[in-house]
Amino acid sequence: MKYLVMITLLLCMSIYAEKYSVGLNAGVKGIGLDGTMKLSDTFVLKGSVDFNTFLSFSGTTDSEEPIDYDADLSQFSLGVLIDWHPLENGFKLSGGLYYLNYEIDGTGKAAETYSFGSGIGEVTYTPEDLGNVNVDGNTGSIAPYIGLGYNGVQLNGGGIGFNFDLGVLYVGAPDFSVNSTEMIRHTEEELEPLLNEELEQFQFLPVMTFGIVYSF
Repeated sequence: MKYLVMITLLLCMSIYAEKYSVGLNAGVKGIGLDGTMKLSDTFVLKGSVDFNTFLSFSGTTDSEEPIDYDADLSQFSLGVLIDWHPLENGFKLSGGLYYLNYEIDGTGKAAETYSFGSGIGEVTYTPEDLGNVNVDGNTGSIAPYIGLGYNGVQLNGGGIGFNFDLGVLYVGAPDFSVNSTEMIRHTEEELEPLLNEELEQFQFLPVMTFGIVYSF
């Protein structure tokens, strides 16, 4: 339904368009395609689709109790925005809405063997004894966007140029679920709310995008 509404809006606005452009870009949201329609000397309607399924993170935390981690992030976004060119040149202010589907799948486990007690009462636990923590998370689905940027050809005579955007998406607090194994599985009910509480501060996603655009 979300896709249908956005596509219908783009088709209706295209009736009044004076000039079009298409672009290829890359940035925080991944690799994307843009399509724009010039509505007047100052307003441009833009549709955007971005995706990234190639992000992977792994390593060991730098702490007194190091943890090995491995995570994969997949991103998909679909947006409808209005670009306002108040000076009737390439400078623009942008605002609109994105449909987001950002998902992360991660695993963490102890990086070292731990020993407790001494002598005959010493007990040793390997990372395998302690178990893994598996985390699945996703963002909210609808995200408002506001930003500024530059498009050097949309309002001019056409041709090839560059596009730049810098802004912020309000994605809301990410929602994470936690599953654990072996000894640490008993901490699962404590870890999940703690993780979600810690990540509430990451409700805004900075966005930077560079691209090449062709206007006709």
